[in-house]
Amino acid sequence: MPRERRKITKERPVDPDSVEAQWRLFVAVDFPESRRAVLDELLDTVRATDLPFRWIGANAAHLTLHFIGDVPVETAELLRLAFSSAAVGTHPFSLKVDGAGAFPNLNKPQIVWLGLAGDIASLRRLHRASETFLLGFDIVTEQREFKPHITLGRARQPLQSPEINALVSLMRSDLVQARLTELAEPFRIDHLTLYRSHLSHEGATYEPLATARFG
Repeated sequence: MPRERRKITKERPVDPDSVEAQWRLFVAVDFPESRRAVLDELLDTVRATDLPFRWIGANAAHLTLHFIGDVPVETAELLRLAFSSAAVGTHPFSLKVDGAGAFPNLNKPQIVWLGLAGDIASLRRLHRASETFLLGFDIVTEQREFKPHITLGRARQPLQSPEINALVSLMRSDLVQARLTELAEPFRIDHLTLYRSHLSHEGATYEPLATARFG
């Protein structure tokens, strides 16, 4: 008796706008629009190299406070509706760009970042306040040390010694240092944003869902 063939079916991917879809969320402090032109000039400089990095666009620059990850649409909607209270008791404060570096370090660069300085104490209080807000929705975020930074690019592949040397030279170049000096003027932080991340082969795009204003 011939063996019965099993019918193989392919499941259709979930429509990202359907009720079954999950939304990939994070909470962030936005990089100020007034500095994005200078940041774009810095990014143009690093993009002009052939280093194997996926560099961000200036409009996507942000400081992630909490990566939430994938949540059901219903949870995302509840967060969106309540998000205006995510920074209760927070008042505006100032930060500034403080150099650039890489994680885990410049000898094994996986992520290139801008450092931050200024009122870091207020930033840490904001980090804790927004964490408490998320816990109210049973959302536990990554329990790692909070290292304030703005990601500029991620390595597409492990770098070899010549590429690492080229990256170090680039970061120390007069042109990059001049742009970092321009970015070092303090800027005001007065709101927090809930974002949805859309992933694609071209990279991630970020959709603002809600804002929590300070004070």
